[in-house]
Amino acid sequence: LVQAGVGREKFDRIVETHVLQGLKDEVSRLHPYVDKTLELEKEMETKMRLMTSEEFEGVLHPIFEEDELTLIACGAVLGLTAGFLQSLAPY
Repeated sequence: LVQAGVGREKFDRIVETHVLQGLKDEVSRLHPYVDKTLELEKEMETKMRLMTSEEFEGVLHPIFEEDELTLIACGAVLGLTAGFLQSLAPY
């Protein structure tokens, strides 16, 4: 009946909005429960402690790879600034 009054597409958007909002509310309540029940933090800590340095680097590398150019540029700017300031210092 409501669908006929507002049209199929508008009705679908209204339902979608309400369902998504409800899911967001539930996820925020479920997250702590799932973490506690599955003990994910403890499991991750245990597994990461068992990793070799190379394995740990393999986990971190893709994270930093995305911002690698920014990190290099920042390092260059900081290095140039430090070098310039040292050149101004009296001997």
